[in-house]
Amino acid sequence: PEYPPEPTSLADITLPDFLTVTLEGENGETKPFLIYDSGVDDLK
Repeated sequence: PEYPPEPTSLADITLPDFLTVTLEGENGETKPFLIYDSGVDDLK
């Protein structure tokens, strides 16, 4: 997979959607595991 560039600060960190879910289970479904993303504004 293509990963985002290395961040230079916490505000630069972004998680691609495929890194916010579990691997596919037996039924092919994924489940979200990122419960809360505070976002850039929470760093201030």
